[in-house]
Amino acid sequence: MALADLKKAELVALCLENELDKDGTKAELIARLEEAGVGAEPAPQDDVVKTALEVTELESPTDVDMSDFDMDAGETDEFLKGLYLKVLGREIDAGGLAHYTRVLDFYGTQTRADVLNDLLESAEYKKNQG
Repeated sequence: MALADLKKAELVALCLENELDKDGTKAELIARLEEAGVGAEPAPQDDVVKTALEVTELESPTDVDMSDFDMDAGETDEFLKGLYLKVLGREIDAGGLAHYTRVLDFYGTQTRADVLNDLLESAEYKKNQG
């Protein structure tokens, strides 16, 4: 979904989420968000989706064995619930589910591989590894 398709209230919320100035016209908000790289059209999925094994080997060395986790399977909520259990060893919280559902399905600013990397780079994951 393109930024121009969003309502002004949604643009304001997106600005706040990205710590940007929320004041101005809809056009000014869109320009500010685009300048910050938010809401840019995602690359075609075939080009950006990597297997879990590629992600863990190339981008985030980890002790989590992702070889049996299908990064492409299931609806977004099922994927997120499974990923949290696999990586963090716990159920996903309401805030995490809402956030990642927005960035994956609504804004399209992250891929499933990005979410995996976020969790692997999180303080919670690192604390559990130490």
